[in-house]
Amino acid sequence: MRDCCFRRRAGVVLALLAFCSLPRSARAAGVVLSDNITGVASGGTEAATGSTWLASSFGTGNATYELDNVTLLLQNPVAGAAVVQIYTDGGLQPGSLVGTLTSPSSYLGPLVETTFTADGITLAADSTYWVVLHATSGEFDWSWALGDSGTGIGFQDTWSQSTDGGSSWFTFVGPSSYPTQMIVTASVPEPGSLALLGLGTGLSWLWRRERKGRRA
Repeated sequence: MRDCCFRRRAGVVLALLAFCSLPRSARAAGVVLSDNITGVASGGTEAATGSTWLASSFGTGNATYELDNVTLLLQNPVAGAAVVQIYTDGGLQPGSLVGTLTSPSSYLGPLVETTFTADGITLAADSTYWVVLHATSGEFDWSWALGDSGTGIGFQDTWSQSTDGGSSWFTFVGPSSYPTQMIVTASVPEPGSLALLGLGTGLSWLWRRERKGRRA
């Protein structure tokens, strides 16, 4: 009888664990932290190559997020491969590498919204991060906004350029910085994901309690 009760309780806990481990897209809607593409005209482009890197910053506000994706307004005049990475803030320039996003399978030549997806990148509260673009081959032109306006709690009208592969940076801060155009989307971690540890502890407690009962 005790074995049956334990199995039932363990089954409930395991089912809850399975629910909490569902993909983020199945449990939480994305939040736009920064957007200066929607309703903002392009004023021109800056080229990113192997040695010329471009970066744009955004913030998180007072919450912790899991990064979903970053969309850049790009054109690809010379076919190649683009790399988009997230960096911490090094003081008005990219600091340390946080993670690399997954690039799309192909690129269109004309200026178009191009999305790079993230997996497992956590953004701390009250922090600034940098989206960094460079190319392992070819050339990718990142549009800059005809103005400094944008939306989202993390929008910042700040962008930067490096001509030596990220060793040194020259940063442009608003007003009249004409920042590069991007949309940063993230999700607030579900309470269920924070409960995984507690559920696992509960299952362990049930198992120890059962063993103690058997010895008694």
